[in-house]
Amino acid sequence: MPHEYTDRILALDISGSCTGWALGLYGKLESYGKYIPKQSGSKGKKLAQFADWLTSLLEAKKPTIILIEKPYRGRNSNVLANLSKYIAVAELCAYLTLDLELEDSWFLDPRSIKKALKVQRGKDYDDNKKIMVNRINELFGLKLKYSKKKSKKLSDDDISDAIAVLVAFWDREE
Repeated sequence: MPHEYTDRILALDISGSCTGWALGLYGKLESYGKYIPKQSGSKGKKLAQFADWLTSLLEAKKPTIILIEKPYRGRNSNVLANLSKYIAVAELCAYLTLDLELEDSWFLDPRSIKKALKVQRGKDYDDNKKIMVNRINELFGLKLKYSKKKSKKLSDDDISDAIAVLVAFWDREE
């Protein structure tokens, strides 16, 4: 179903290490950011902290559509299982906070996102991340950074991925 011009669209690039988000309003990028969980604690505690953060974001932004990048199927099964837990928490938070059921069409495939943004596949993981950050910066005049270092505090690739999900959705709906 096509989205309405008045829809508040929240795009999420979910992961256990850093979740990027972007809010689109009236066809424009309104705001964006990232959530970096505390490194210590049990898996259950981390999921609960993610749920608390996401609930606060949903209450503040009040999206009418929530987009999620589908996990890449080429990942190992442990990573895929962990991502699935976070995605399930996101679906639960959307329902409990906004009474919003996520539609199947709101889950976007990574390949369709790259295609919509007209980016070629890089030679490796780091190259792919850098390419997407540069493309989002080019499209929106942003100054997002990508660092090969593991610190998510220094790198904005999760934000650029969330913005890319939003752009791919808009592109698909036109």
